[in-house]
Amino acid sequence: MAANRGATATLQPRRRFSTQPLPLRRLSELAASMQWSASRLSHHVSRMEQRGLVVRTDCDSDGRGAFVVLTPAGYVAIEQAAPGHVASVRRHLIDLLTPEQLAALTDIGENIIDHFGEQRPAFPTATPASR
Repeated sequence: MAANRGATATLQPRRRFSTQPLPLRRLSELAASMQWSASRLSHHVSRMEQRGLVVRTDCDSDGRGAFVVLTPAGYVAIEQAAPGHVASVRRHLIDLLTPEQLAALTDIGENIIDHFGEQRPAFPTATPASR
């Protein structure tokens, strides 16, 4: 799992971009939704820009603001990384839990999402693999 830490850190911002109706996110809103500092995200986005995964565009309504746009290469990177990421989460978390533990974890997660006022993603119900 240690080998995937860098990929997972890069995947979080990409995942946030890819779940939006448009591939355009204001940098400050993205940082807030991820609970990252604007500085940390700005540095991360700079690295993603160097790799051709995103581009920054100016915000016409706010001269200091910027939008981050996921590029076609960014979408390809998500599509390539997602199956391995999902398999890793299943192997290292979901498959280790009983149905009761998974239900409790779901309830806990929903309470936390409600606390922060975020939209709940529409996830399919996961079940642990048979042991």
